[in-house]
Amino acid sequence: IRDIEMLESKPDQQIYFITNAIREDCYGRAQRERLVMKPKNTTNDEEIVGRKWIMIDLDPKRASGVNSSNQELEYAHKKAVEVYKFLRDNGFNEPVICMSGNGYHLMYACRIGVSQETDLLIERFINALAMLFTDEYVDVDKKCKNRARLSKVYGTTAKKGANSEDRPWRTSYIVKSPDEVKINDIEYIKKIANLYPEDKPTPSA
Repeated sequence: IRDIEMLESKPDQQIYFITNAIREDCYGRAQRERLVMKPKNTTNDEEIVGRKWIMIDLDPKRASGVNSSNQELEYAHKKAVEVYKFLRDNGFNEPVICMSGNGYHLMYACRIGVSQETDLLIERFINALAMLFTDEYVDVDKKCKNRARLSKVYGTTAKKGANSEDRPWRTSYIVKSPDEVKINDIEYIKKIANLYPEDKPTPSA
């Protein structure tokens, strides 16, 4: 926390963490228990040993490299409520709800092993939500499918672009966390994933 506080005052520094479980030997790297600028080695998908969280990122549509406006942030908030209610009604447990600085994250606890099969499951789950909820104002970010997914360290500042009055830097935070974080059954994840059409090979002429 002390090291993070030092970086918070620097406009070019943003701080992220990996949401899933990593191999034990990765903790032997230079950045063990300290922050290293531009480390030579960082965690990749192959070094994830299990998925602990599925992150649904509701990101307002806007030009790249800029913060969201207050109106765009509110669009993301409303979309997060829609997705939250949909998953609740489909049997999901309460997520950890976070404001990322520019949008909203819904963090659903899981315990899923890593394999090509489970990678495809998470990809189809995220794609299904994107198919159902992405609109002209907000994206369900489909890049959040990978094992070594990074997320903002909540409590730190999102510093994308200039800190202007209409598109300000904002401090991310945890909006709501349930008293008990309950693991979501993989069968509910499969149910949503199955809403996404399977890719079928196009017949040759």
